[in-house]
Amino acid sequence: MAILSDLGGDATAYWGGNAHGYGDVIGDSTYNVNGAEVSLSNSMLSIRILTNFAGHAGQDGWAGPNGIGYGDVFLAQSWNPFGSDAHHVNDDASNGTLWTYGFSLDDRWSNRAERSGFMRSMGPRMRIMSRFPMIS
Repeated sequence: MAILSDLGGDATAYWGGNAHGYGDVIGDSTYNVNGAEVSLSNSMLSIRILTNFAGHAGQDGWAGPNGIGYGDVFLAQSWNPFGSDAHHVNDDASNGTLWTYGFSLDDRWSNRAERSGFMRSMGPRMRIMSRFPMIS
């Protein structure tokens, strides 16, 4: 199992770019992503996102008719954030990792712990933002 940590006090925590002025989380601490646990057993890939947002899909109705839902998960052979500094402060959607696959939930507003969706090849590898809220 791989464990990815993004705890704020960690000297190697990922911050990413801040061109929008909100830091590495847009919104209050409800949307923090603290890390992930990823495991592969036979052909079953399991991803557990550690976030305060788990169980809160659909809140913040000001953001749209269904509120804010869970985001997608993007995968690549390796993570290559832009820059060599510990926090990758210049990494954003225009540089860094080229994502190979994307997993999209069937229902991004469901708060069930186990979810279904579909995996899609990105075709020519694609750059996207490295951070997104998702269910734990």
